[in-house]
Amino acid sequence: MFSIGTPHMWPTLLAALKWLMEIVQYAINLDVESTLFPQIEFEEIPESRVVFSYVEEAYEQFLAGEDSFDQLEQDLEKQLKLNCQGGKTNLDSLTAENSRLSKELEQLENEGDKVTEWRVKHKTCQDDLEKLTNYVQDLKTHKCQQEKLLKGLQEELLLLDMEYKQLQEENKKKRHIFETQEFSQADVERINMTRLELKSQIESIIKEMESIEQQIWHEEMIIAKSREQSEEKCIEYNKMAHKLKLIPLTAENAHGINFEMRPNLLHGSESTDFIGTIKPSLMRMKKRL
Repeated sequence: MFSIGTPHMWPTLLAALKWLMEIVQYAINLDVESTLFPQIEFEEIPESRVVFSYVEEAYEQFLAGEDSFDQLEQDLEKQLKLNCQGGKTNLDSLTAENSRLSKELEQLENEGDKVTEWRVKHKTCQDDLEKLTNYVQDLKTHKCQQEKLLKGLQEELLLLDMEYKQLQEENKKKRHIFETQEFSQADVERINMTRLELKSQIESIIKEMESIEQQIWHEEMIIAKSREQSEEKCIEYNKMAHKLKLIPLTAENAHGINFEMRPNLLHGSESTDFIGTIKPSLMRMKKRL
């Protein structure tokens, strides 16, 4: 305790009074039962409340001079058993629920194993769903292809329609020209004569082409025979040149000159310069001998 005779003690005292007022207000507004003994499911009276009541009554009897608390302990045991069993009302409801669940279990067991059946049905549904999904995807692909085909056909139809209109215009113009033009007898005769002349010229050209083709075939046969003879001569010459050691280029009597002859089938002549190279070299070799 402090004396309040001095002014500097008033703040401390007022602060203490303020703190006490807050504690008193909290105690007044506090629900002691719900705070200290919260209600738990399936318990008519919280176990903590039962124990607290036992301790409270035992302490009062102890203060009154009692030394034995058998009756209080029996009441405590009875109340705790009642809480554990859930009370008569809860016990009846649990018994009814147990009976209902037992009947439901028996009914499910009598119906057989439906889990396997439902699994099979579920698997079938999944397969059907997958097939349906694939079918829908195929339909979408087919739809896209058909849309592209339709677009192409529409464009083609548009082009054909434009071409048809152009042909109609040309036909209309030609019909107008045909209906407005006049032919005389002389024009008809001149046209017929021109047609006969053209026909005769065509027949003459066809005959001339046949004759030219025959000549070409004959010339080709002559050229083929000439090629065969040229190849034979080249082979015979090369054999003789081998014997004389003139070919190949490194032969003893070649002296760095290529005496080998190869027929040029493309131009019908020898690929080697016979006139400018081979023949003069052979003539010089003959003079030396």
